[in-house]
Amino acid sequence: MRLPIGSTDVSASGGSVELIGRRGDGWQRIAAHGMPLAEAVAVLGEAEQGPAHDDPAFEAAVLSAGDDVPRFAPGQEILWRYGRHIEAVRVVRDDDEG
Repeated sequence: MRLPIGSTDVSASGGSVELIGRRGDGWQRIAAHGMPLAEAVAVLGEAEQGPAHDDPAFEAAVLSAGDDVPRFAPGQEILWRYGRHIEAVRVVRDDDEG
């Protein structure tokens, strides 16, 4: 079952998240350049997949784990990265810690 746009939930880190879009809806390119399929498959086959995120455009995506994960303003739209998956989310704060 798909959640309706606007649904809210609690994230793994204890913050609140709101569903603001779906995969395939209004795609925006986040990589600066394309990559041949064979090269992409080889990169994703590596254990850490680090090279898959070397594109400077991925600097706009925030890692979902780590000691230096920043806090965000209410309503701010961000790209939240879990490994090689990136979700577009809008920040919802319901406490002082976000």
